Amino acid sequence: MSLTKEDLSQIKQIVDTTVHSVVGREIEGIARIVAKGFLGVNKQFELVDKRFKEIDKRFEEIDKRFDIIEMRLERMDARLDLLERDVAEIRKNVVSRDTIEDIIARLEFVEKKMGIKV
Repeated sequence: MSLTKEDLSQIKQIVDTTVHSVVGREIEGIARIVAKGFLGVNKQFELVDKRFKEIDKRFEEIDKRFDIIEMRLERMDARLDLLERDVAEIRKNVVSRDTIEDIIARLEFVEKKMGIKV
């Protein structure tokens, strides 16, 4: 028994319909899986974006703290400058310990020579 053109045409049509139907369903299934995967990725990106926003806020707070610390350091520098100037001024008018000890030694020597102190 041999197949006619019409038989072959019908077989081809059945195979095409069946293959297209099966392949179409498989493609749709794969498309759904891919779509779910992208949905998961989108949710993860949203979480990452949210975390970055939180981190940005924390860095802004840290920047504010550093600004405050910088201002305090500038004030402390200014106060130290004043103290350094005051100490330098005091040093101009103060006699050193070595000088005082030298003067005392000389005074004692003079007192001994004069017989004032024994």
